[in-house]
Amino acid sequence: MSEQEFFKNDDPPYLVKTFDSYGINIVNSYTDVDLIGKKINSSPLVQYYNSFTKAIFDYSNTESENDLEYISILLQGLTNGNTFTVSNGYYVKDQDGITSNVNGIYQFNGSQNDNLILTTVISAAVLNNAESRYERDYFVDPPQFTLNSGFTGDPYYVIKSMTNYGNVDSLGAVENDLIEVSYTGNTANVDRYRIEKIETSSENEEIIFLKDIVNNDNRLGNLSTINLYVRGIPPLSLIEIDKDVNGCAKTYTIDGNYLECFKNQNELQAYLRRFKYEEKNVLNTWTEGCNCIGFTSGYQTDGLNFDAEFSVKITDNNYFIAGVYTEVAYSTNPTLNISEGIFKFDQSHFSNYSDTSKYELVFAETINELLNQDYLNIFENNYVAGTENAYTLLSVGPSTPRTFYYGARGMPSLYGIINII
Repeated sequence: MSEQEFFKNDDPPYLVKTFDSYGINIVNSYTDVDLIGKKINSSPLVQYYNSFTKAIFDYSNTESENDLEYISILLQGLTNGNTFTVSNGYYVKDQDGITSNVNGIYQFNGSQNDNLILTTVISAAVLNNAESRYERDYFVDPPQFTLNSGFTGDPYYVIKSMTNYGNVDSLGAVENDLIEVSYTGNTANVDRYRIEKIETSSENEEIIFLKDIVNNDNRLGNLSTINLYVRGIPPLSLIEIDKDVNGCAKTYTIDGNYLECFKNQNELQAYLRRFKYEEKNVLNTWTEGCNCIGFTSGYQTDGLNFDAEFSVKITDNNYFIAGVYTEVAYSTNPTLNISEGIFKFDQSHFSNYSDTSKYELVFAETINELLNQDYLNIFENNYVAGTENAYTLLSVGPSTPRTFYYGARGMPSLYGIINII
C-alpha cells in the first residue's frame, strides 16, 4: 500500500495506543475465519451407513438461528471434495453402555436445505460399532467443524492476538483506524493497515480483521509491538498526554445531538474521533474511567409525560433556554411564563456539564432562598447535567407560588424568573 493511499484524506494519522506482545500471528488465507468465535451450540443427529463409510450431520431440528447461520457460512465455503475435521463430539449413552465420539476427518459430498451435511468418512477411529446413529441428546459437547482444505470462500486478512487477552479491546479501535505491527527485521508487513472490525474467539484469541492485504507471518514467541493510529489534527497539548489512561468519548452535533460513544479511549484518541465525520465542527467530550453502557444516539425523550419541554444550554455562564416543539427561540436567562403542569428541562447538551454539577437546575420562591439553597419541593434532577438523558422535571400545581425563580445549584448568581399564568 502506498503512502498516498494512507493519506487519502486531509487528516494525517496519529499514534494513540501501543502495546508489546509475544503472541501475534498475521494471517492471509482462505480459512474459516468467519466461524472464529462463533461456536456451534447445537448437537446434530449423526447417521452412519454403508459400513460407516458415509455420514450425515442432521441439523434439521436445530432452533438456534445463530447455529443455522454459522452452518450456512460453513457450507458457503465448502465444495464437493473439500475436507473438514470434527472435534469435541464426545458421546455417552449410559443406558446402552456406549461411550464414543464422532471426531475425525470427513469429506464434503454436498448438503440439503442448509442443515443436512452429506459426507464420506476419511478417518474416524473411535466410532462405536454398536451405533449407526448418534442422537442429539447424548453429546457431552456439540461437535465443532474446522475446515482443512480447498476452502473457496473470500480471503481474510487478520492479526490474531493469542496471548494478550484484553489488550486488543483496550485499544478502543473502530473501523478505518490504522494498525501497525512493528518488530526488528520486519520486511513482510511494514505498512499501516485499515481495520474492518475486531472479534474475540471462543479460545480468547482477539482477532483484528483488516481491509488490506497482509503477508502470513507467525510471530508467536517473538517480540512485536502493536501500534494504533487515528486520523485527525490534535492540538499540541494532547500530543504528549498519558496514552494509558482510558475513558469514553462522546460525540455531538453542534446543537447538542448525541452521535456516538467510543469506549476505551484516551484523551488524544477521544479528540480525534470528531474527525470521523465530514463536518469538522462535530464536538466531543472525554471522561476518564467511564464506558458507553446505556448510551443511545439521537435526541433523548425518555418516554416521559410532560406538558412542555425546554432545551437548556450554557453560554458565558448564563442559561440559554428555548422551548422545544414551539416557536420560543433561545434567549439568555429568559423569564418563563407557564401554566400549571409538568415541564421537562433538557440538560443533556454537553455545555451543561461541569465537574461540580454547578449548572444543575434548581427552583426557589425568592432569590434569597435560592442563594441559601432553600429550594421548593417541586422538581427532580435526573442524571448528571451535560450527559445523555440528563433532564430536570418541574411540577407546577395550585399551591406553587405564582412567581418563583430558577437557578443553578452551584452558581447562586445565575438565575431567572418563572411566572405562572
